[in-house]
Amino acid sequence: MSNYIMNPSHLFCYGESHFVFIVGNLRVYECDSETYDFLKELTDTYKEGDVLPLEDELADTLLESGLVSQIKAAETESEVSSDAAKEDNTDRANDNSEEVRDDKPFVRITNIVLELSNDCNLNCIYCYGDGGSYGRKRELMSAETARKAVDMLFNNCGDLKEPHVTFFGGEPLLNFGVLKETVAYCRELEANSDKHFTFSMTTNGTICNDEIEEFCLKNRVHVMLSIDGPKCVQDKQRPSCDGKSSFDKIVPNIERFKRINRGHLTARSTVCNPNYDFVGIKSSLLALGFTEVQMSLVDTDKSSPLYAGSKSEDTYNEPLVKEYERLALDYIETVKKEGKSSNKLFDSIIRDLYFKNIRFTACGAGMRGFAIGTDEKIYPCHRYMGMEDYAVGTLDTGIDFEATLLYRHSNVMEKKGCKECWAKFLCGGGCSHISVTQESDVKKAPQLYCETYRKLYEIAIFTYSQLKKWNEDVFRNMLEKAEDLPVVK
Repeated sequence: MSNYIMNPSHLFCYGESHFVFIVGNLRVYECDSETYDFLKELTDTYKEGDVLPLEDELADTLLESGLVSQIKAAETESEVSSDAAKEDNTDRANDNSEEVRDDKPFVRITNIVLELSNDCNLNCIYCYGDGGSYGRKRELMSAETARKAVDMLFNNCGDLKEPHVTFFGGEPLLNFGVLKETVAYCRELEANSDKHFTFSMTTNGTICNDEIEEFCLKNRVHVMLSIDGPKCVQDKQRPSCDGKSSFDKIVPNIERFKRINRGHLTARSTVCNPNYDFVGIKSSLLALGFTEVQMSLVDTDKSSPLYAGSKSEDTYNEPLVKEYERLALDYIETVKKEGKSSNKLFDSIIRDLYFKNIRFTACGAGMRGFAIGTDEKIYPCHRYMGMEDYAVGTLDTGIDFEATLLYRHSNVMEKKGCKECWAKFLCGGGCSHISVTQESDVKKAPQLYCETYRKLYEIAIFTYSQLKKWNEDVFRNMLEKAEDLPVVK
């Protein structure tokens, strides 16, 4: 008989399938109903971190499921306890590779977002940027400001070979002249270094011409286009400032942007209450010529009629979850039929499950990536622009390391509502800006979204299991080919 320790886990049923999900390493174990009932009874009796003396035959089943780990003779109970594991995870979560220069900490930067235009030609009904102005004077970024921002990235990216610049707005193509000057300046910096800048742009797709197409194609400016769906949805949610159809302005430009991306083009769709028709939206956008669709829930407070979260912390948004289920079945069918996917939502979660990519934070906002406004203030990401209380420095003074600690310590081991959640290493705590929108606190999980997200992750685990059993070679090949491009959401 040997001693074993209970690992943190989540057991659930989905349809006729039974799953054990191991929290610490994202392991998925599917079993029959009899085994599931036995394991469920065990987890109801023993809690995470409990030590169990087990006979070898029974231990083999539990080890296979991942529910327990063996305690080696040289180890003590405290050394392998759940608390010790959590402390180790906290250390890993806080390891953001900050460096020291002149005896002072500084932040190593991998990417920046340039707010080229503090203005927009659309008036989206859910815009977190107040119509592109972010609550400030409508203006364009100067070439000098853009150069200063690039210098900050170049001088603080360490040994990173490919620092990344994203052009954003408002609508960045309202300031195409400065975009060109910025790329040219980056090429000058490259000439005397071993670095190569990469570029992306998020645009509303209403502006394009021969010059823009040729320049972006030549300089490999990867484009993601924001469009919410068919004409009836797009024109309602993203109306044009001039009263004309924004959808009609975008459609003629789709092939141009697709050529810029060498045949690939992602549509970024914002989903609002009550229009949760994920499958319909995806199908309509693919029919327009997009090759991939990324759908994200609206970032708005719970008082808005567009709000897509739950009404209370212990429930989930049932209509929304039903649409996630429809989208998962569509995903499975598409992969089995075509050997590839056009759905970035499930791609991202399933890749994390397959390659065991543990997320301590949802992204690098305020830690490795920053956004620079036309006001030359440095923000943790583009969604915070104009929110001066959350700024972490200016281009003249640089990034204040102490100010970044708020974001460095908003990882899932420290964020309120995350530490005990079984889905924390899949979620990474969610978007910190949504935490501010919903909870007025970067370091608190958006509780009214959490139950819905947990249902989404159960659906994704089922989807992952179905495809892995179907044809693992094709499945893995698809995941390895999927591009994880550094584009702004």
